[in-house]
Amino acid sequence: MYSVEELAKGFDALGSEQRLLVYMTLIKKLPNGLNIKDLQTKLDMKPSTLAHHIKFLVEADLVKQLKQGKEVFNFADDKVLAELCSGILDKCCTDK
Repeated sequence: MYSVEELAKGFDALGSEQRLLVYMTLIKKLPNGLNIKDLQTKLDMKPSTLAHHIKFLVEADLVKQLKQGKEVFNFADDKVLAELCSGILDKCCTDK
């Protein structure tokens, strides 16, 4: 069960158009994910901008990263999104 603070952090991470685009792009690539270069090319985003947005998503547990050699692969965690949505509905629709 997520606290209100944890829910806010998760939704804040998705609260920018660019971060939402990063996340949606990675959701479409499940279960394989994308390396940084391919994600950058697909989104036409500067490396520093992409790194900034990925950092937010990783800190909110919405994206997992795996280093393989020199490449870093990014994977969306759709279960966390489902839990965030369920958590906010639970907080809104019950007296818990």
